[in-house]
Amino acid sequence: MSRIVVSFHKKNINRVKKFFSYLFLSIGAFIMVFPLIWMVATSLKPDAEAFSQPPTLFTNTIEWKNYTDLWDPEERNVNIARMGWNSFKLAFLVASGQVITSSLAGYAFAKLKFPGRDKIFFIYFASVMVPAAAVIVPNFIILRYLNLVGGHAGVILPFLTSAYATFLMRQFFLSFPKELEDASKLDGCNPFKFYLYVL
Repeated sequence: MSRIVVSFHKKNINRVKKFFSYLFLSIGAFIMVFPLIWMVATSLKPDAEAFSQPPTLFTNTIEWKNYTDLWDPEERNVNIARMGWNSFKLAFLVASGQVITSSLAGYAFAKLKFPGRDKIFFIYFASVMVPAAAVIVPNFIILRYLNLVGGHAGVILPFLTSAYATFLMRQFFLSFPKELEDASKLDGCNPFKFYLYVL
């Protein structure tokens, strides 16, 4: 009889725990989803109602025209399509540039032997500790002297390298055994071919 009571008591405790777990998760989910609901609801309001005080969540008049006006540069005086294309282009070029430069530098620091290799890497990696805000003004001055301010090149060039990405690539290349490199040399691979075709 006592075993039945203990078992029933444990089941009740488990149910209570499960209830509060679901309650906590539901509250968290609502907190996460509510801004999205607010964003969609506000996007369908007339301009006057979107900026009214106190704000309201739902509207009586749904303005589907807001979405068509969004893509019309003359209506909103903003070219969203051009902005989206610029964002994609900059992100793609910076990401591609970082993959190329970081993988080449990581390979050099991991596999090539040259004087001061580890010291140079340490100094380069130490730049990770420099906050981004500290180099904004020097970057701007350099770009101004190069006449690159106001164009895409001025946004892309400063971010084509990354010390942290170089560190990650170096650690990745160090995981390859030296025997693999020796075998590639026997097959006629120079260091660049080994990087390009094997790694």
